[in-house]
Amino acid sequence: MNKEEKQALLKEWEAVYSTAQNIYDQGYKLLMCAPESPWASVIFTAFEKYTKVLALVVEDKDQWLEWYVWENKMGKGKLKAKAPQWRTDKNINSTEKLLELIEACNKT
Repeated sequence: MNKEEKQALLKEWEAVYSTAQNIYDQGYKLLMCAPESPWASVIFTAFEKYTKVLALVVEDKDQWLEWYVWENKMGKGKLKAKAPQWRTDKNINSTEKLLELIEACNKT
């Protein structure tokens, strides 16, 4: 799989997350369903499984997708990360930067 194909999959993953989050937000407002509710669990369990499969496809051996979505809030957290061969940390705020990080980490 080439870089463009991987990037397209990451963009689609980002869109699926946005849709899942919007559905959860609407359900929370209407039903007051907490994140641990069965309803919310179905949404995010499916997304987590999707993320694990995508990690295999894009060769994310270091769980950067998990970090990006949960800790870095899909890039909105403006967190930085560093691949072993990079001189400095880089702001990982897009799926393009995320893929760059994953591919750099795979070169070590």
